[in-house]
Amino acid sequence: MGCGVAAAYLALAMAGFPVLAEWKSFGEPEFIESATSGYLIGFVAAAFIVGKLAEHGKTQSRASATVVAVVGHAVVLAIGAAWFAAFKGIAAAWDHGVLPLLPGAALKSILVVALARLVMHFAKA
Repeated sequence: MGCGVAAAYLALAMAGFPVLAEWKSFGEPEFIESATSGYLIGFVAAAFIVGKLAEHGKTQSRASATVVAVVGHAVVLAIGAAWFAAFKGIAAAWDHGVLPLLPGAALKSILVVALARLVMHFAKA
């Protein structure tokens, strides 16, 4: 389901709906020509991978759920950086497309696990 939602989000952006940051959208040519579009493609891949890991019980403990969240962020960053590098070069992709995003990705990985645990606690009540 998560992969489908991420793909629908990407399709809306490509169709011209203002669903991206700062209410932006991409028509197909603009999407393909953008150095940052790989991150959006990475969302779809990460949703698929994280969903499969969750389906196979890899999010049962806090530690394993955190690892899965980190894997999801790594997928987004890897695909995004590869796309970025095609436009700006590998050094620029690392310096501007990975390194500045690592602290936020780490924080979001920890917060998503904490939030998921909280939601699951209240869902059981």
